[in-house]
Amino acid sequence: MAGFLIAFLGGSRVQISGPTAAFATIVAGIVATDGMEGLVAATIIAGVMLVLMGLLKLGTLIRFVPYTMTKCICMKTRMTSGSSWRQRLSTSGAPSPSS
Repeated sequence: MAGFLIAFLGGSRVQISGPTAAFATIVAGIVATDGMEGLVAATIIAGVMLVLMGLLKLGTLIRFVPYTMTKCICMKTRMTSGSSWRQRLSTSGAPSPSS
């Protein structure tokens, strides 16, 4: 529901409205190490940082990050997410392709 509202009310044609692999990986790591209390604290801190960055107009600094750098970060996220899913599937008791 939240993804639909963000997509419907969003102000940008390139706005990401659904969960991403990076977000899911980060959340899982925080919950694994710090529990739900850590996740709540991290969410509040991230929200405050985003508001401050918006008020200070720091979004314009993205023009100094090379396009290849952002592509590299996205690819690394996909590789990390894919390898973690492959590991989970191989240890879940599901039959392996070799058997």
